[in-house]
Amino acid sequence: MAMVVPIKNGSSFREAFPIISAPQVHHALTNRLRDESLSFLSYQAPEKILGAYEMIGHPAIFDSVSGLWPGPRTSADDLKRTLAKYVKRRNQIAHEGDREVGGGVRHMQPIYASNCADFIEGLVARLNRVVYAV
Repeated sequence: MAMVVPIKNGSSFREAFPIISAPQVHHALTNRLRDESLSFLSYQAPEKILGAYEMIGHPAIFDSVSGLWPGPRTSADDLKRTLAKYVKRRNQIAHEGDREVGGGVRHMQPIYASNCADFIEGLVARLNRVVYAV
């Protein structure tokens, strides 16, 4: 609750009061979390995903996902490293125009793009299985 409604002074207490005095605190807190945090933050980097899932009651989400992912290089740390690698590449494309420092184009092999899509789809499917049991 302190992450969603921090109370540090009189002003922040006045802002938090409608939530902590609501007849259904859980509902009010959930709405605040959705409206003030979850709906507009970026959840690409592993640490951001961890933080978001901790807020909704799923700490160590990558450990849970790892348990559902068979094969080599599927430990929680491996999954976070792989995701970070794809996020870094995405940021190069989005923020640097996919160009090297000297101006040359960074090339991407189709297999890299395919592996990235497969990984992200697999990660999302397993996250859903952990949270929604689907």
